[in-house]
Amino acid sequence: MKPFTVQTWNAFFAIAIAVLFISIMLSGCGKTSSPTSPTGSGTGSNPPVPPPVSTPAAPPVINQVSPLEGPAATAVTITGTGFSDTIANDTVYINGMMAKITAASGTQLAITVPPLAGSGPLAVRVHGDSVTGPVFTYVYQYVVVTLAGQGAQGNADGTGTAAGFNYPIGIAADTTGNLYVGDQFNEKVRKITPAGVVTTLAGSGAVGSGDGAGSSATFYYPTGVAVDNSGNIYVTDLGGNTIRRVTSGGAVTTVAGDGGTGSANGAGATATFSSPTGVAVDKSGNLYIADASNNKIRMITSSGVVSTFAGSGPQGSADGTGAAASFYYPYGIAIDASGNLYVADARNNKIRKITPAGVVSTLCGSGAVGAADGTGTAASFSYPAGIAVDSTGNLYIADVGNNEIRKVTPAGVVTTVAGSTTPGDVDGTGSAAAFSDPYGVTIDKSGNIYVTEQGNDKVRKITIQ
Repeated sequence: MKPFTVQTWNAFFAIAIAVLFISIMLSGCGKTSSPTSPTGSGTGSNPPVPPPVSTPAAPPVINQVSPLEGPAATAVTITGTGFSDTIANDTVYINGMMAKITAASGTQLAITVPPLAGSGPLAVRVHGDSVTGPVFTYVYQYVVVTLAGQGAQGNADGTGTAAGFNYPIGIAADTTGNLYVGDQFNEKVRKITPAGVVTTLAGSGAVGSGDGAGSSATFYYPTGVAVDNSGNIYVTDLGGNTIRRVTSGGAVTTVAGDGGTGSANGAGATATFSSPTGVAVDKSGNLYIADASNNKIRMITSSGVVSTFAGSGPQGSADGTGAAASFYYPYGIAIDASGNLYVADARNNKIRKITPAGVVSTLCGSGAVGAADGTGTAASFSYPAGIAVDSTGNLYIADVGNNEIRKVTPAGVVTTVAGSTTPGDVDGTGSAAAFSDPYGVTIDKSGNIYVTEQGNDKVRKITIQ
């Protein structure tokens, strides 16, 4: 093989340059030059086609809502603009709770009010846009049914209307929904399960003040009832002038009172009472007693020491602190989460409030007999007896003389939620229901209200819808 010379290298380099040039030219000729054609057609003759422009949807507008108040399941029409005719794209809220949409168009939405929505603004959301409209006023309905009791005097255990009572007065609920009733003329403490099964927890049926287990114990007009955090039941023995404790198993002991009539303070049996009616228990296990004929509110510590918390003794209606205040046959008593006491001051026809410091004021009631709803002293009662407080501070009153159940807000606004001034024995909603001498009232953890009726010898249940 001959060695490469300079001439050979120059020739080889020239050939390589020529091949590279030809390759570049060929690749350029194979491309289509059409910078103005977005479709890549290669013609270059069509003008650019702009992408479609979407117009944003107008946000929703509420022009009218009708009606603006009502209970659950009320049909409401919302008129406006900017709604979607596809229901899935629209959302309606009442007081923050989603309502069911039954029909939709661009200018109108049809909804139904959800249960227990409460009062608050109505709002519409369409896609990502929202608008808030007027306030919708939710009307609560109070539905009354018979839980237990045959409607005539009796003492039989059983379920629902197969059971019998004789002047049921006090009532209280435990944390699991069981009810305990002071069945006054039967001289027994009865238990009712959430299913309405009635049994006798304690009491033989004979009049007495004997401690013991179950039917070996005796009572003398068991009246007020309260349950503590441990499930112990406290009963005011009106005729025996004692305060009794009943365990969940039915064992009965006497906490305070010696059976005699009086107003002496002291420990255990050294203390005396005069017709104790209502009882309430606080978180620490202290008891508060409506000592009706003494016109006082008494306190019993968890160790059994009795003192006078409020009330001077003589009949009166004066507000004030401790003994500077006066009552006239205080009957029912309840305590709220802050430790405030509420007293159904029966013969004063008033509802009184007592702070933990013993300061007594009148929350509502004019003092005159009447059935007027209203705020504070514009409202009237007729022998308010039972009283209970719910988790938000509302009070429910068994207004005996009016045969009604009354509600009192923390601000003292009184309304009638069930019953009318005409006595009767009718289940129904609101004023369509009828009671006969409703005495006791309690509320369970779900907010259901229970009422004892002396006149009908029944326990009624009220659900709020």
